[in-house]
Amino acid sequence: MNSSEHSMKYNLGILAVVLAASFLFLLVPYQVDAEGETFSYYTQLDENEKAIFDAICAAELDEREILIDLPIKVSASGDDDWNYIAKVVSKMKNNVFAALALSAPMAYWTWGDSNISFDAVVSTSGDTSTLLEINTKVDLNPAYDDDPSTPHVNELQEKINALIKAIDAFSTKRTDARGIVEDINNYLTNLVTYETETVSPTTTPFAHDAYGALVSPNRAVCDGYSKAFLLLCEKKGIECLMDQGSALPSTEGHAWNYVKMDNDKWYGIDVTWNDGRGNEYFLMGADTFFSDHVRGTYLENGVVYWPFNMPMDFSKEKYDADPVSYEKYAWIFAIMIVALLILALYKSAKEK
Repeated sequence: MNSSEHSMKYNLGILAVVLAASFLFLLVPYQVDAEGETFSYYTQLDENEKAIFDAICAAELDEREILIDLPIKVSASGDDDWNYIAKVVSKMKNNVFAALALSAPMAYWTWGDSNISFDAVVSTSGDTSTLLEINTKVDLNPAYDDDPSTPHVNELQEKINALIKAIDAFSTKRTDARGIVEDINNYLTNLVTYETETVSPTTTPFAHDAYGALVSPNRAVCDGYSKAFLLLCEKKGIECLMDQGSALPSTEGHAWNYVKMDNDKWYGIDVTWNDGRGNEYFLMGADTFFSDHVRGTYLENGVVYWPFNMPMDFSKEKYDADPVSYEKYAWIFAIMIVALLILALYKSAKEK
């Protein structure tokens, strides 16, 4: 065997090994979240915050005040005990409000920029004060309940029923995750008009809610779009999160969503900005999405602490429209590998 034939045989062997390794790489499954758990903001609340969150979400239609027994009592002693408890209550309120705003669009206490207040129920023994309960009240926006002194359950129920009906009205024939998310995005960008009027609880009370986006008047600002998107994703079994922060370069407050796709990676989607922009912000990776979406801060009001982490399995790159496209052609790689191996064996046998 001359040097040219030896070199060719050696190169064919190396190529076969490389292609075989590439083929095996295609068969390695994507990593998933630890223990397959669903990522949520709720799981990041402490036990007391969860109790308050649950009570507000489960409130009956005529409930405007709820006394919540805290599972974990908080005690403090000394001259600064009341200040310490006040800080604990303030943190509770901020975290619960944030979790409700981002993950509970059906919690009617939050609708129409309604005002929710917290009052601490504290017992004192000697120099020790103990936080036992939280008494929380809501001043519901009159657009949802026009007589707070005598709650109009029927009026509120009608709006809840209308929202549920609007959610159920959405349908798609597509079954793949990307197709479903795309149909939800397109449905909302066609249905909803961005609210250009000055938004306020009195003039545009539905602008921040899924009700305004999906039911009436089909006008909303960013968090109305985002809440509607969250509800439709939940209906179709797509893991989805809503987030808030600042939009660059304007530094204005903004809201958007994340979705978990069938490769177990999370992607950014901004339905509001997709409305009229050709779906430019559709299933983007972290490298580009967070270049103009600053989560957890409101730059127009200064930097604000954000209590929630985001999923660790966030893709750096944009979602591939066909993430398993290589697998479709795996059989071609297999044939190539087998052919090269047969060729190498044939040449080896011939030389002998």
